[in-house]
Amino acid sequence: MALKKLKVIPKEGYLLLLDFDDEDDDIKVSEEALSEVKSPAFDKNENISPQAEADEDMGDEVDSMLDKSEDDIYKTLHIKRKWMETYVKESFKGSNQKLERFCKTNERERKNINNKFCEQYITTFQKSDMDVQKFNEEKNSCQKEQQALKLSKCSQNQTLEAVKDA
Repeated sequence: MALKKLKVIPKEGYLLLLDFDDEDDDIKVSEEALSEVKSPAFDKNENISPQAEADEDMGDEVDSMLDKSEDDIYKTLHIKRKWMETYVKESFKGSNQKLERFCKTNERERKNINNKFCEQYITTFQKSDMDVQKFNEEKNSCQKEQQALKLSKCSQNQTLEAVKDA
């Protein structure tokens, strides 16, 4: 892909752009354009031609219209910028309010879930504690029964030995 060389020649009301793919044609055209730029529409000794005067008046009108348009554009852009700032502030305010509501709702839900979990944990812990107490009571009662059985066995053994000895 070859890069093209461009030449810009200012003309009245437009720019002449030349690409240099075919250099012979472009050189002839650029020399003609430059010669037109160098030779003014009137000499120093001549008065301004009516056409040039009309063009100058039209240029003043165009400048005046452009100045008015520029002012209008700046005013419009200023109004749009103010509107955009207001819109963004309101959007942020609305978003922040929604976020705060969401956080508060989320916090309440977490507290409710935490409270339910704590209640269930406490209930389970209390049941477990009661089961441990029952187990300890049953263990104590089993130990007492075992001691009673041992005593009973001892007394039976003594009675049995006494019967055997007699």
